[in-house]
Amino acid sequence: MTDSTPNETKYIIDRILHWSAALLMQGMVSTMDAEIHSTDYTIKGAVLHKQDAINIHLMMGLGLLTLII
Repeated sequence: MTDSTPNETKYIIDRILHWSAALLMQGMVSTMDAEIHSTDYTIKGAVLHKQDAINIHLMMGLGLLTLII
């Protein structure tokens, strides 16, 4: 077994963060698409729907930021 150099370790961490962030963003887009098609805006109301969308995107964005930091 070979010892990994600091540059190799940094590269591996960079790739893990990159693909984790990419998958999280893909998840955000996928859930947003599914929610758009399954939501009846007339039942919820425009204001409540907008607030729900803001909350979901905020939580996903904070998750992404936490993952990156």
